[in-house]
Amino acid sequence: MITAKCQGERIVISYTEASEAEAIACQRLIGSMGSPARSGAGATVQATPASAAKLLSADTFEVNPSAGVEMLADLWDEGLRAQAMPEKYRSSTEPWAHQLDAFRFAYSKQSTLLALEMGCGKSKVAIDLLTAWEAKTVLIVCPKSVLGVWSREFAAHYPDDYSIRVMDSGTGKKKASVIKSLTDLDGEACKVVVINYESLISKPVAAVCTRKWDAIILDESHKIKAPTGKTSKMLFKIGKRARHKLCLTGTPMPHSPLDLFGQFRFLDCGIFGTSWVKFRSRYAVSHPRFPNQIQHWQNQDELADIFNTLAFRVKASQVLDLPEAHHIKWPVTLSKTGAAVYKDIELDLISDVTDGTVTVTNALTRLLRLQQITSGHIKTDDGLIASVCDSKRLAMREIVEGIDLAEPVVVFCKFTSDLDAVKQLAKDTGRRYGEISGRRKDLTDTGDMPDGVKLMAVQIQAGGCGIDLTLARFVIYYSIGFSLGDYEQSLARVHRPTQSRSVTYWHLSCSGTVDDAVYRALRNRKDLVTSVMEELGSDK
Repeated sequence: MITAKCQGERIVISYTEASEAEAIACQRLIGSMGSPARSGAGATVQATPASAAKLLSADTFEVNPSAGVEMLADLWDEGLRAQAMPEKYRSSTEPWAHQLDAFRFAYSKQSTLLALEMGCGKSKVAIDLLTAWEAKTVLIVCPKSVLGVWSREFAAHYPDDYSIRVMDSGTGKKKASVIKSLTDLDGEACKVVVINYESLISKPVAAVCTRKWDAIILDESHKIKAPTGKTSKMLFKIGKRARHKLCLTGTPMPHSPLDLFGQFRFLDCGIFGTSWVKFRSRYAVSHPRFPNQIQHWQNQDELADIFNTLAFRVKASQVLDLPEAHHIKWPVTLSKTGAAVYKDIELDLISDVTDGTVTVTNALTRLLRLQQITSGHIKTDDGLIASVCDSKRLAMREIVEGIDLAEPVVVFCKFTSDLDAVKQLAKDTGRRYGEISGRRKDLTDTGDMPDGVKLMAVQIQAGGCGIDLTLARFVIYYSIGFSLGDYEQSLARVHRPTQSRSVTYWHLSCSGTVDDAVYRALRNRKDLVTSVMEELGSDK
């Protein structure tokens, strides 16, 4: 018989009373749960509900569990059962039906991923859960652009007393001091810390956050999808001692099914284990020479079943009565000069793909250079930006001049030179200009598009989380980069609840270029870099 006892954050497993066959069977199961530390007499795994449940449900060996292991396994089993609405459900605002369904799904679980698309109200569900769990210490980690949103959400939905600190300024030491002073306070009020992902890399902040929390919420949790990223690994460590853990994201797999590993490692590492290599080899077949290049997927039904044990998914189109959205591809032809410059760069890239100099893993910079040319600019050897083509600028002007001056227009861009083109168009057409980028942020205090701005240029990587652009119903994509997640986030900035009018998106695409390949990849929800590189390789 195998014995299993909880010791701190680990389950200690002993084979001393087990047969050789039982010990081997147990070692195989533990191996599938990660890379445990082994000794001749036993092993250890992370003390999580999934790990405990797997041990106790094994049919190839018998386990004598401690009370702590049994309690963990009960948490897993209880969380899988359908739950009635608890009597103590309270909220300051009336929930939608799908929000109640999400609440029921997560209430009895220690860890949950709420995959509610933008506009479906996932932050309210999270706050309602905190209320029902009677959480007194809460850590919320989110993108920097969303920090201020949580203060508004708590003010709207939390029914009891609370203290909230938003870590939007200061050094790592200062942030750590504020976090410690708040969480050390006595009293019954809920104490909430809101901090951005990048701040957790600071040693003082990481040290003070590695404490017991009643709940940790990761807003836009796909930000920790990189399995070897510093923030992803740090949150795995910080999350070990949390009583409840929530991941919130409308795009749990923005690039591929492999994006789940980092998020589920945070939620419960007993589900997929802690070995990225084992996870990837289970669900994907990699290129023999380039491990990061996926040739095809496998065991996807199994992955979907596991995903659904902890994830509750809601699509906006299924639950929200949104107006129509129309997508129009606007073909653009490069000028002779632009086409010549583009062809030279493309041929160089294809040549380097052919001889192996450029692969999927190091192609992004070269592809962005091609996309910059389709936007009409190129960086010269001395670092300056030179104009090579004005085709997209003219196409944008044609669209904008056909829209009533009273109607706000949003233009999404990748490059700074594109933002400058929009700014010049605003000046030429007499429209008030606004911008959301790394250099300025023309938004109201609540993250809305200001009334009066008639041409808003938005750098696509800065115009996602926490921004509401529903004042506009006309959108132009001048350039979009190579992130499926950024693109989908941007779409929902305009087409979301509070939008009362139909939305029109114009996608400027230079015919026969990388632009067309990008939009084909977006349409098929493929990884953009991989898909574009495959098309280039097929043309060689």
